Amino acid sequence: MGATTYWSDGSTLDVTSAATWACAPSPQCGSVSASGLYTAGNSVGTYHVTATVSGVTNNGGSGVAVTVATIQSLTQRERPSCKFGHGDEGNPGNCGVA
Repeated sequence: MGATTYWSDGSTLDVTSAATWACAPSPQCGSVSASGLYTAGNSVGTYHVTATVSGVTNNGGSGVAVTVATIQSLTQRERPSCKFGHGDEGNPGNCGVA
């Protein structure tokens, strides 16, 4: 996420780190860090994130959509050979411990 102020003289200023971020309803919607990193909450939905700077709050735009992640592909790889020792014989859970 980012926050930019637009001034009457036509200039702009990135105020992401100076903004106070809010997301509603909390905690379902997640949070936004001071650097603008959005962390999704615990529920699927569309949430409005707002930024406030010097008493001015944006309208939250169209919102942030949080969706359920689904597997897109699966890759199979060979498991490395294991050397057993030090009492690990027959325990593949200790693979890589020689």
